[in-house]
Amino acid sequence: MTKLEELNQLFKDLFNNPDITIEMDSMQGDFPEWDSIGQMDIIRAIEEKYAIDIPFEDQFEMDNVHQIIQVIEKLK
Repeated sequence: MTKLEELNQLFKDLFNNPDITIEMDSMQGDFPEWDSIGQMDIIRAIEEKYAIDIPFEDQFEMDNVHQIIQVIEKLK
């Protein structure tokens, strides 16, 4: 499974919405669940899933799926 596929499932599970489909260019605000609170939930879920700690400065860069994947790969 690719990181995009893994994140797609994470978003579906986290937001309890099987209709969510994310792409590499999907970004915060593209759907209602991904607001500022949702962003914090995403970060927490990614930290748990990948057993990583995302530094505060990297969290600010994670406003689209491509950047989220870059941060995960950097920290793995």
